[in-house]
Amino acid sequence: MLKAVRRTWTRRWREGKHEVEEVDMVLKLRQKIAICDKTSSTRSSTNETRNQLEKQLQSIEKRLPEDLRLLLSNNAAANTPPLNLI
Repeated sequence: MLKAVRRTWTRRWREGKHEVEEVDMVLKLRQKIAICDKTSSTRSSTNETRNQLEKQLQSIEKRLPEDLRLLLSNNAAANTPPLNLI
């Protein structure tokens, strides 16, 4: 059921969004995941939150054009600060 809710939210959220807004959401989700990683990993609620954020991130990323996915994956792999695309 959560999977269906997440898909519906993602679909509705994406309606009318520009790519730059989607990239901004990807960067924000990555920041939230990093915060979860810094908190106690022994708390199941933190782990569940991180898992949900990761699923949201993957859902948005897979719908981005390939060039943006590549740019974002290179940015994440290099562990550099977020790009200022605007």
